[in-house]
Amino acid sequence: MPLVPGSQIGPYEIIELIGKGGMGEVYRAHDPRLRRDVAIKTSAQRFGERFEREARAVAALNHPNICQVYDVGPDYLVMELIEGPTLAERIHEGTIPLDEALRISEQIAEALAAAHEKLITHRDLKPGNVKIKEDGTVKVLDFGLAKIGGTPTTEVSTESPTLSMTLTQAGVILGTAAYMSPEQARGKPVDARSDVWAFGVVFYEMLTARRLFKGEDLGETLASVVKEAPDLSGIPPKVRRLLEACLQKDPRKRLQAIGDRHLLLTEQAAPPPQRTQWLWPALAVASLLGAAWLGWTHFRETPQVQQSMRFQMELENLSVRYFQISPDGRNVVFVARANSGVHLRVRDLDALEARDLPGTDGAVFPFWSPDSAHIGFFAQGKLKQIALTGGPAINIADAPDARGGAWGPDGTIVFAPIVNGALYSVAAGGGTPTLLKLPRTGDRASLRFPKFVPGTDRFMYVYLAEKPEDAGAYTATLSGSPAVRLLSEPQTPYYVPPASPSTAGQLLFLRDNTLMAQPFDIAALKSTGDALPLAENVPVSGTEGDPAFTVSRNGVLLYSAGSILTERKLVWIDRAGKRSEPVLTQKGFGTSSLSPKGTQIMYSQGPRQGQTDLWLYDVARNASQQFTFGPLGASEPTWSPGGDAVVFTVRASGRPTFDLYRKETQSAAKEELLFKAGTNAFASDWSADGKFLVFSQTGDATKDDIWLLPLAAGDRKPQLFKQTPYADAGGTLSPDGRWMAYSSDASGKPEIFIEPRTPGGAVRQISIGGGVSPRWRSDGRELYFVSDRKLMAVDVKPGPDLTWGAPHELFSAQDMAVNARFAAYQPSADGSRFLASVTAGDRASAQSVTVLTNWQSGLAK
Repeated sequence: MPLVPGSQIGPYEIIELIGKGGMGEVYRAHDPRLRRDVAIKTSAQRFGERFEREARAVAALNHPNICQVYDVGPDYLVMELIEGPTLAERIHEGTIPLDEALRISEQIAEALAAAHEKLITHRDLKPGNVKIKEDGTVKVLDFGLAKIGGTPTTEVSTESPTLSMTLTQAGVILGTAAYMSPEQARGKPVDARSDVWAFGVVFYEMLTARRLFKGEDLGETLASVVKEAPDLSGIPPKVRRLLEACLQKDPRKRLQAIGDRHLLLTEQAAPPPQRTQWLWPALAVASLLGAAWLGWTHFRETPQVQQSMRFQMELENLSVRYFQISPDGRNVVFVARANSGVHLRVRDLDALEARDLPGTDGAVFPFWSPDSAHIGFFAQGKLKQIALTGGPAINIADAPDARGGAWGPDGTIVFAPIVNGALYSVAAGGGTPTLLKLPRTGDRASLRFPKFVPGTDRFMYVYLAEKPEDAGAYTATLSGSPAVRLLSEPQTPYYVPPASPSTAGQLLFLRDNTLMAQPFDIAALKSTGDALPLAENVPVSGTEGDPAFTVSRNGVLLYSAGSILTERKLVWIDRAGKRSEPVLTQKGFGTSSLSPKGTQIMYSQGPRQGQTDLWLYDVARNASQQFTFGPLGASEPTWSPGGDAVVFTVRASGRPTFDLYRKETQSAAKEELLFKAGTNAFASDWSADGKFLVFSQTGDATKDDIWLLPLAAGDRKPQLFKQTPYADAGGTLSPDGRWMAYSSDASGKPEIFIEPRTPGGAVRQISIGGGVSPRWRSDGRELYFVSDRKLMAVDVKPGPDLTWGAPHELFSAQDMAVNARFAAYQPSADGSRFLASVTAGDRASAQSVTVLTNWQSGLAK
């Protein structure tokens, strides 16, 4: 039944009808809660399945060129109201100039690429489903026919043109049929390549203002799609190759991924083929991944320079950004998350899925043997290796808290066994490690993340020095040549041998989070040309010195596709999991802390690791002001019990040491150095009586240890609370000061433990299936922690004889920032709600990497 202006549907007030079709109506409506106009699409009853599909498809997407869904009702969708004409209306005015058509098509392609990365195929792309805003922004609409999932399927529905239907239904489909791919028109399985076809048809129509395929009725239109060869003679030469690739009737010969469209844009028409044969693999993903090492196979009288290719691939459950490509460019090993911890997975570049490597639980910092047959890694305080084909993991040497390793051509592994320490060498089969005599000043200086130059005993590594002027990337050899400083950036570079006798070797490194390539003479250890950028916004892996890129010896390059400035938001979540509107949303958002009275929030924010400052947010005024002003990085704030001061960690990039500072919040006084700590020093709690600060730091030969720092003037000698070979962190004192809760991975995965504040008491394990980030309720009668991406609660009876109940789940914490050293949430005083840092938008981007092949061809010789 049509809606009339002034009527209500849910909380929304109908303003006017703005569109109508065979499947329902679209109305302009007003949302009085957020004081904004929205578009409401109602559904004819028989198309309920289509609405459900559209809601699920668009809910999985968050992209500036895709219309957003705000709300879902029983038979309606509430969507972003987009003002402006449809692309169909724009085409009706006449042909679109090439430059404008390119701008429009680029945004359509970006929307499709975002959907395809989520394994969503639109299946109904046409000019009527594209809108153009006044500022030129393009929005792709109507995912009601979208197919979700990676397996090509056909679906029997009333929207299938291959089924008999009423005239009304045929009228609905007729506008779609002209844009269907041949396989879709035949009722065969479809995948993302059908959207590539539709993109080509729409692009053609923009340039000519004519339908590419048409007929007097549905049958003739579909026959035209299936049988007629497109006439592209009138298409501008610059885009003719692109349209030819998009409009191949055989999907196996079609452009396999919309992300590769740029490779087919040319300034002039391509010359006629001369005995050329292009081999394009049948599967889209397989072709892209296979191109990383097979390239384009062709036969010409004169060989052509191969073009570079850039595309994204998903690494399922990628943990942080720890991934490494094999030297032969055929496989990627990466650290994957699991409910019980992390482990290694391997993905063949010509396969669609990754496989687990059993026996690698707790693995970090994987690296390859030169023959690509074995993988080195660190787990359970050991340096280990395992065969690519699987089998038992072999212990090689002790490595209590390692920072990377590299496998040399003679079977020697160079590795950093502890955070603050030197590099050692050891035989891959095991033995006694040998200290490498490399320059290192101070007990806290750190040498880490070695990388071998292919085929030589030369390796490169990072030196984090107490004096910033000494920090950087260095190189040395196993045979004992003097260490030489290559770069001032404290990130390990890679060396790629020359791609041909006429090209130079390249040194790849990060400079201000831009991936650079510089011609380099490895024998003379000097550059032979200018550094050129390959990619922007490439972060570190999450550990200082380890860049988020990797390259094979034949030049297949992978780098993190995640943004440096991750957008996060602070929200209140009640015990049932219901979330408030964001309290604060920021890019580059780090850690945060709620003041004891709940009126202020201290948070860190900055462009990159080591360059953050603290900001003070006033809840009542909804305003932030800068609290610290560099030049050193400030993070991990912890409020005093009275709310009059904050303690935080200060550290500069390239330095191995962390310091604790204190600054008053109610005065203009400068921050004061509280304690010159060591590595990874973070305050996690302040005792209720204000006398002690709880902090953790990495020991010289241990992982994280927990300390108590007395705060009385003149008595700042820290007291060791917990030191084991394991990672003990996140300590927090009960409100009565009797008990310390913390996390420890002594069992092989982090769990929550409680023990008395005074030495000698029994240690009690509280969690059952893992746990980090413990927090007490203000009365001490409940303890919270995160386990398997869920926020858990434990009832506690405080006092000298602590008793507690079984942990129970409050709500999902799937998108909450989780850190063993510093909790990313805080309970209100009564425990009725929790202030949490969660991701804003799409989390999956952090699990994708970009693959770049033949990049050397684009560099100046």
